[in-house]
Amino acid sequence: SVGFVLVENAGTKGEKTTLKGVLKSLFSKPPILAVLFTLLLLLLDRLPASAPYPALVALGWGAGSPCGAKICTARQAKLSPRRLRRLYVCCGTMSPMFLYGTLGQWLHSPLAGLCILLAVLTGGLTASALVTGRKDAPPPSIAQPLTAPALTLGIAVEKASVTLLTVCGCMVLGNVFASLFSHFFQALPQGIQLGVSCLLEVTTASRALVALPLPLPLRVALLSGETGFGALAILMQNRALGPTGLMSFPCQLGCQLLHGLISALVGYGLAVMLL
Repeated sequence: SVGFVLVENAGTKGEKTTLKGVLKSLFSKPPILAVLFTLLLLLLDRLPASAPYPALVALGWGAGSPCGAKICTARQAKLSPRRLRRLYVCCGTMSPMFLYGTLGQWLHSPLAGLCILLAVLTGGLTASALVTGRKDAPPPSIAQPLTAPALTLGIAVEKASVTLLTVCGCMVLGNVFASLFSHFFQALPQGIQLGVSCLLEVTTASRALVALPLPLPLRVALLSGETGFGALAILMQNRALGPTGLMSFPCQLGCQLLHGLISALVGYGLAVMLL
């Protein structure tokens, strides 16, 4: 969701998504993302403790990263560690708005966007189903009052602002490192530079993948894999905003790589059949 707004505001004008472009995009339009995060926090606070797990998955995946991590943090006293890890992996990716709307527009094919959307969803569900862990282990011990007061609008706005700044900081950091790499290693082939960009930040890398002179099914596969993986910027978002100690970084990285691999294979198959 964050990537959608920032790239639509800055990238479409030919600007790089650097600190200047991000800040300009944030203040050029109303803070829609802050409103979305605020509403999500208020909704989570008012969800009953018995809310079904599929509903949490649908909420986290539909809102996009880092909302899944925020849900894990809010529900870590109510879900087993294995379910928390599965939710963490399944929802650690771009929102359907970006997958279907933005990428479909960039590829000039809504059907291609639908293929990417279905591929990333399939990859997330499959990768999360393979996450292991103790099913009946008690949730992490958290000192919470038995009757916690309801979340007020003011506190929700404050938490949403912190979340938005964290997300933007991770995006800027990924793009800065990608730009520095391209600047200092200009002699390297463009493929290597693109690969490093894909490893660091997903939205800018996705725009570069769209522009590749490749058949549409191959671009759909690459975009499915990249958005399923999410890049290090999204991994950092989820680690910063998710429960502490839920997953080690190597485990999280491996799960997201598996998410991306499955998404790429499914995306290519759907593109070959439907496009």
